[in-house]
Amino acid sequence: MEELRDLEDVTVDASLPVEERVRSFADQIGDPYHFTTHGVEVRLSFAGQIPIEGAVARILGIDDAPLPLPEAAGASAGSAA
Repeated sequence: MEELRDLEDVTVDASLPVEERVRSFADQIGDPYHFTTHGVEVRLSFAGQIPIEGAVARILGIDDAPLPLPEAAGASAGSAA
């Protein structure tokens, strides 16, 4: 099994175009869904509420658009307090 790479060891040149930044990150981190940071193992998964490209861009700090919030379980529209 390959040793997990540490996010703290990854450096991405912010002056590069977005596509090159993503490629640089992926080349350095190995598995972008399974790595470590500050000694903590991280596993990423996505619920499919936004495209994977948008999720990765948010992780890399490329896109600061707000993520959609999941519907509250059992909440109904138009209910009054």
